[in-house]
Amino acid sequence: LTLEGVLHVVDLAEDTGVLENDKTRMMKSIIRFSDVTVQTIMTHRMKVFSLEADETVGAVLDRVQEEGYSRIPVYDDNPENIVGVVLAKDIWKSHFQGRPGTPLRRLMIAPVFVSGNMSVYRLLSILKKEKLNQVIVLDEYGGLAGIVTYEDLIEEILGEIYDEDEEKGREKITPNPDGSFQILGDAPLYLVNDVLDTRFPIRKGSQTLGGFLL
Repeated sequence: LTLEGVLHVVDLAEDTGVLENDKTRMMKSIIRFSDVTVQTIMTHRMKVFSLEADETVGAVLDRVQEEGYSRIPVYDDNPENIVGVVLAKDIWKSHFQGRPGTPLRRLMIAPVFVSGNMSVYRLLSILKKEKLNQVIVLDEYGGLAGIVTYEDLIEEILGEIYDEDEEKGREKITPNPDGSFQILGDAPLYLVNDVLDTRFPIRKGSQTLGGFLL
């Protein structure tokens, strides 16, 4: 019995009405969990909100409130040089205690770095063992690639999760009235294959549609 054989059985169960579409996608995500890499689900560095280590609590308070993140990467000089992670609650605590001049460097905790090629299954084990909620993802050259949170891992199985005040983002794959599809470049190839019934090869350097096309 092969992995593809198991996935075929799941497809058959959906076709015969045993499984609903959402359950099929969830089961496939669980089956593939050990094969999906961190770089496939991470938030790319271009979208990462971070703060400079020498900035003070008072200087960043408005931005922290506006962005609404509970954990924020902290960099030293260069946004790609992540040196820590600061908790929003510690920033607010320092503010309410009358210490707005406190630099973030004194509040941050040590970051945990992982490779973008690590499987999300292994990352889940690390997050559980170390009791973490966020890790910093590095590329093959040791530079910042992005970040991954516990929520990203959950969304890999359940699909996108939105808070009450969070604006709903674009879906990875959107069907058009004429039968065509609009697909984001960071859509995982396995998702594209599932939805379009294609057989694009999934390799180390091409796990997303954008990577495959490049």
